[in-house]
Amino acid sequence: GIKSVIKHVGTKEFDRLKIGIGPQPNIPSENYVLQNFPKDQLETLKDVLKKSDEAIKFYLENDIQKAQNKFN
Repeated sequence: GIKSVIKHVGTKEFDRLKIGIGPQPNIPSENYVLQNFPKDQLETLKDVLKKSDEAIKFYLENDIQKAQNKFN
């Protein structure tokens, strides 16, 4: 998780791509994110990953501020 990344990188100061999960009824989010994706969400996941790929490429060609403005 993020604590492991911070430990290995040695700082909390780095750019991140965050993908929200939205509210999940009847299950704490920290438990939800550790489960496999439900089959009915796999198509949505493909779209999210495609958009994430675009955002990362844009970020690498530009900067974090421009990427945030475009993709948030």
